[in-house]
Amino acid sequence: MGGTRTLVGDNTSSLSISSSQKRIEVESWNHISAAEQEFANLTQTSDAYDISYQHVLTKSGESLEINTILVKKIIDWTRQHSNGIKLIFSETSPTVGQLDKLTFKLSIDLNQLTLPNNVEIFSSYQLGDKRAEAEKALLSDIAYLNFTLFGRFHDDQQRASILATKIVALPMSADNQDWFSLELNVADFDYYWQQDWQERSAKHKEVIQEKILGLIITAESKNTKTLRNYLASDLPADFEEHFIEIPIKLSTSSQLFF
Repeated sequence: MGGTRTLVGDNTSSLSISSSQKRIEVESWNHISAAEQEFANLTQTSDAYDISYQHVLTKSGESLEINTILVKKIIDWTRQHSNGIKLIFSETSPTVGQLDKLTFKLSIDLNQLTLPNNVEIFSSYQLGDKRAEAEKALLSDIAYLNFTLFGRFHDDQQRASILATKIVALPMSADNQDWFSLELNVADFDYYWQQDWQERSAKHKEVIQEKILGLIITAESKNTKTLRNYLASDLPADFEEHFIEIPIKLSTSSQLFF
């Protein structure tokens, strides 16, 4: 395809695509390549979890295609989002009130999809009356993605910054690697302020003047938690980690939110 180029991402990679209205920069992180022992139970070699980007120019305009296997831990919360995609709205940042819908096309490779769902994974842990809740939230046959809009001071925990999240259940009945459309209504996101890693809820109408710098996409559990959230004591030193692995292709135009 004419005008196509591909960049393979790492912890600090970025790719810019531009149009007369907007430019999106893509960043990524991947903890896996730097801590292979911690991620020894993954199904693929560490480079499979890098983020690759393809900038495609077509007659209908520009598009951005992203390809990776997104990973979420279900036992420990440390580096629980083991890799991820970060879209930066690098020119004029929109306000919450200027955002309407986010539109994507997605494809999931069901042959490589890994969803821990065996209750025996938790059998050695003392969960008490929280066992049923933990199993329902963390052991699933459904894959989830977390879409997080972030504000101006996201990287400075000394200042309050707006965040908005939407957890999306992916269709599991489609044919393998079929593309499907995803449209997210920004007003339906859950909004909150974050400072010093503490969060307090906010209403959409209260934050419409706040600027949004970008969007983070990660693999997720049904309720964002890990098993460690349900334990009264810390994890044992010899605990075995288990992972959600979502092989994903994602496509969006450079005018993501218009």
